Amino acid sequence: MSLAAAAPVSPAPGVSEALARERAAAIKDLRYTVTFVIPAARSAPVRGSVTVRFTLAAPHRVVLDFPQPRESVQAVRLAGAPVDAVFENGHIVVAAPQTRTGLNELTVDFAAGDESLNRSDEFLYSLFVPARAQFAFPCFDQPDLKARYQLTLEVPTDWQAIANGAETTRETAGASH
Repeated sequence: MSLAAAAPVSPAPGVSEALARERAAAIKDLRYTVTFVIPAARSAPVRGSVTVRFTLAAPHRVVLDFPQPRESVQAVRLAGAPVDAVFENGHIVVAAPQTRTGLNELTVDFAAGDESLNRSDEFLYSLFVPARAQFAFPCFDQPDLKARYQLTLEVPTDWQAIANGAETTRETAGASH
C-alpha cells in the first residue's frame, strides 16, 4: 500500500457517517471537563477550556468538531504538551502518531461560538440539540459517543448559574478557601 493510500482522508464539513463510525470504533471511555467563563458584557466572547479524556486501543487520529474560525482556538495540548493540530472544515485534527494506546487527554482553550448560546444582557442559556454543542466547544458531536461531563461556570457575581446536574461546589469571588 502506498503512503498516499494510507493517509487518512480529510474530514468533510459536519459529521459524515464515515467519520462517526471511525470515531465510535476508536474512542472509548469518553469524559469531558468543560469550563466556560461568561463575561458580563454580552459583546465580549465566552472563553473556555475543554479537556477530553478517552481511551484508544491503538494510536488513532482524533477529529474534534468545532466549526469556528481558527483564531477561536488559543491552544491545543495532548497530555499537557502543545500539539500540532490541523484545522480543517470545522474540525480540529490531531494526527495518529501524536496519540497513544490507552488513556489520552486532549485539552483545547477556545473562544466559544454564539450559534448555540442564546445571550441577552441579563442571561445566557445553551441549546445543545443534536449537532449544536460543537458550535460552543470542541467535542465529538455525535449521539453514539456517550460521555460524562464535569462543568465549571465562571459567571458575573450578580448572575445565578443553573445546570441539569448536581452542584458539587460553589465559590464566590473574594471568598477565602
